[in-house]
Amino acid sequence: MNEHDFDDVAVVLLAAGSGERLGGNRPKAFVGLAGETMLAHSLRAFEEHEAVDSIVIVVPHDWIGPTEVLVDDLGCDKVASIEIGGASRAASVRAGLAAVGDRTATAVLVHDAARPRVPASLIDRVLAPIAD
Repeated sequence: MNEHDFDDVAVVLLAAGSGERLGGNRPKAFVGLAGETMLAHSLRAFEEHEAVDSIVIVVPHDWIGPTEVLVDDLGCDKVASIEIGGASRAASVRAGLAAVGDRTATAVLVHDAARPRVPASLIDRVLAPIAD
């Protein structure tokens, strides 16, 4: 897959989960894994994929600052905005899609940042049927 298969691929990266089931004091996506947060692993996967044009990150309201620092530290140029998540996953998805809605996107991928294993081949497999 190359970047010319779509006019604009946007990603809504959900990182607003509370992490209660993990028993931690931070949102699930901000828990460490292999020296980085799960959000960093997920974010990097989409940032580095050639088909992805923009990324909207959805986080709890009090995690906007740390997310801005993370985006800056990783040098992520594709992050279009950081949005505040809702009380439910559906509300967080709506917040992300509303931010994408301000632009024209041919395809929108929604991904849970707490699922940090995102190989490029997975993104390709998801986009392939859409391109057809």
